[in-house]
This record gives sequence, structure tokens and C-alpha cells, in this order.
Amino acid sequence: MIELKNDYEVRGIVQQCDEKMNVLLSQVTMTTIQRKKEEMYDEMLVKGKSIRYVHFPPFINIHAQIAQYRKKMESNRRKNMPNKIVDKKSLSLNSLQKRKIEEIVLDNTHNEDEESQGDDDYDALDVLDAIEDEQES
Repeated sequence: MIELKNDYEVRGIVQQCDEKMNVLLSQVTMTTIQRKKEEMYDEMLVKGKSIRYVHFPPFINIHAQIAQYRKKMESNRRKNMPNKIVDKKSLSLNSLQKRKIEEIVLDNTHNEDEESQGDDDYDALDVLDAIEDEQES
């Protein structure tokens, strides 16, 4: 059950929910909190900014549901990661590569104070790609 800021209660089956707490429900019953008026809908989109409170039925273990969702998301994240593993022992750097890395790190520390960071910024994967390109050539 979702309690709305306009003193209505909405009950239904959650079909979707997003990061802004917008909720798409099906088989919806909307009533006033005093139960004076009741309306039925096949579907309803409840905007997150209109939600006062969300009540879960006692038979739903919300903590288990969240843990299951997190496990699923972690599994999907791992599937999408590159298969290439860099062995630190086999990664040897020459002095030119070390200077490039130092320049990148110094450049990034100077850029952290600036408001806009563009496409010229590098992350760890960019550094590893640069090292790999240098070793291949």
C-alpha cells in the first residue's frame, strides 16, 4: 500500500519502480484515507514526489528481497566485466611508461579542484590500456 501526500491510499501489484521512486502499479484500488471514496484502475503510475509512505505487507520479507536484488545486480556486473586479468608481477614498466603514469596521476590531482572534467581525464583502465599499447609496439 502506498500512502500519498494528497491523503489517498493506493493498493496494487508493483510492476516497475525506478530510482526516483516512480511506481507503476496494476490492478489498482485508490481510496481516501477515511475510506469514503474508492476508485479502481487497471494501471496507474504513481510519481515518487507524491508518495508520503510505502507500507509493505507483513508476509513480504523486504530485507531478503533487497539482498536477493543486490546479489542479482552483482552477478550481472561481474558478467559484464572484461575477462582480461592483469598480473601485477608480469607487468613490467620502463621509465617512459612510469613517467606517463606519473603525469596522468598528477594531471588528475590538479583537475579534481576544477568544476568541469572533460574527456581528457584518465582512469585506471586508461592507464592500463596505455601501458598495454606501449608494450605491444
